[in-house]
Amino acid sequence: MTEADVTVVVPVRNEASALPDLLRTLVSQTFAIPRMVIVDAGSTDNTINVAKELAEVYQNLDLIDAGPAGPGRARNIGVEAVNSTWVLLIDAGTQFDENLVKQFLSASKNDPAAAVILGSRRCQADVRWRAAATITMFPPRDFVEDRWARQSTGVPCLLKRQSWNEVGGMPDWRAGEDKEFLRRLQLAGVVISYAPAAEVTWDIAASRRRLFLKWRTYEYHAAVHGFSWHRPAITYNLAGAVLAIPTVSVFGWAGILMVFVPHLARTAVRYGRHRWRGDEEVPGGVLVFFQALLTSVLVDFAVLWGYVCYRLGREPREW
Repeated sequence: MTEADVTVVVPVRNEASALPDLLRTLVSQTFAIPRMVIVDAGSTDNTINVAKELAEVYQNLDLIDAGPAGPGRARNIGVEAVNSTWVLLIDAGTQFDENLVKQFLSASKNDPAAAVILGSRRCQADVRWRAAATITMFPPRDFVEDRWARQSTGVPCLLKRQSWNEVGGMPDWRAGEDKEFLRRLQLAGVVISYAPAAEVTWDIAASRRRLFLKWRTYEYHAAVHGFSWHRPAITYNLAGAVLAIPTVSVFGWAGILMVFVPHLARTAVRYGRHRWRGDEEVPGGVLVFFQALLTSVLVDFAVLWGYVCYRLGREPREW
């Protein structure tokens, strides 16, 4: 495979500020990209106008206005519009260096049978709580080809367009569509390989407020598709309440702190796994652990709120 066989597809929504830097990084890749496709999924900011201006600067950039669409459908529209053998799927809210495409191409040469090659992710957030966000929301890293990498989702990835066709594209979901896509590829027997050095930094949430809104939205859509996260959230908080009630009766209101015991246990397990897996994003320390504990509580609250929205039939706003 050569770089001439690759098209980059990027779904965007309200990414007016991030789009110029993203495209500058793409055009500065050490392996030139012949075509880039931006699919706008219903932006309400100035993203469309910014993309049109950039399309005049970069002759290999095409813009597709898909109207309101989830990330799965937006990616499908982009892939349908290309005819290259390989498609590189990345998200607009990511950052990466000029060797991303090179790393993917090298991985494909090392494993010629692979039809899908997964990259790695790291967390982008406020530096004061990046470790806490990583502990709470990301799985531990795996040791792949002599380095630690986080490769549990289907984006970023380099895949053969034929494999995308075989599984009918990505599901039109707002949350979890990449994991479901990866599951379908595995069931179809598609050979999946890894490019641990092809790592992007993902803007999971630039602030705690964005984090809360995003997880509330994720839970709503996860519940719609039958894989809600509300049960473990209820279980942990209910267990805390069960511990707190008798403790309050013995020690007074100070016993209310027992509601955090299940969160402490869960955070301790997550913290230990990340530290043991050599995750440099998770430095040791009491402060990091305490921040992860608070983040765990925040995410649980967002999940429960999102599930209530689902039961009420009211889709929450993310933006």
